[in-house]
Amino acid sequence: MSTCYDLLTENFRIVDFSFALPYTYVLIEGKRGKSLGVAMSLVEDVVDYDVSFKDVSVEEFLKGLESFNIVERCLGFATLNAISQYHMRKFENVDVFEEMVAEGVKRVAVVGNIKPLVAKLKKNFDVVVFERNPKLRCQALSDCFEYELLPKFDAVFVSGTALVNGTLRLIIDRAKNAKFKVLVGPTAQIHPKLAEGLTHLASMRVVDIDKALMGLKLGSWRIFESACEKYTIKVNY
Repeated sequence: MSTCYDLLTENFRIVDFSFALPYTYVLIEGKRGKSLGVAMSLVEDVVDYDVSFKDVSVEEFLKGLESFNIVERCLGFATLNAISQYHMRKFENVDVFEEMVAEGVKRVAVVGNIKPLVAKLKKNFDVVVFERNPKLRCQALSDCFEYELLPKFDAVFVSGTALVNGTLRLIIDRAKNAKFKVLVGPTAQIHPKLAEGLTHLASMRVVDIDKALMGLKLGSWRIFESACEKYTIKVNY
C-alpha cells in the first residue's frame, strides 16, 4: 500500500476513539469538519491487550499501521480511514456487478465470508468463499487454500480486514489473473491513492456521525449501518 503521508495536509486532532466491537473507530477533526473511520476489531488475533502509544494523536496512532499488535493496527487503520474519508468528498459510484457481467466474469472468489455479498454474487457467478476465522467458515474454505486457488478466478472480492491482518498484498499478488480486485466492507474506507493493485473500493461513508458513534458504542451494526451510505468506486492510479 502506498504511503499515507501525502494525505496529512493539515493538523488533525482526535476527538474520540475506541477499540470496540464489532469495529474500532477513530473520530478526527480538521479545518473542514469531522470524519469518522472504522476498522474491524480482530479480537481473535489479539495476543495482549496493551499498546505502546505514547499519546493520543493522529501521528502516534498511524504508527499502528506497521505494528504487529492487533489493537495498535486496528486503531492505526481506523485513523487512516478517518483521514481518507475526510479527503474523499466527491466520487462517482459505479456498478461493479454490471461491469463484471459485461466482461464475461464467471468464477469469483470472496476472501472473508461476507454472507450478504456472497448471496448476491451467487445469483450470477460461480462463487468460492475463503475464511480465516473458523467460527465463520460455514460453507467456506480455509484461507490456507488461497495460495493455490486464487490464480484460477476472474474476480476477487476481499474483506477490508485483509488490511488489518496484513494479507492483502499476498491476495492481490496471487489473484494475478483476476480482472476485478475489489476491497469491500466498512474497513475498506481507504483513499484510492492507497489502493495499489485493486480495481475497486466498495465501502461505507458515515453521513450521521452522532448516530454512527451511538451504534458503535452500543455494538450495534444496524444502527451504525443506518448512519452510513454505501459506495463503490473505481481505483485510478
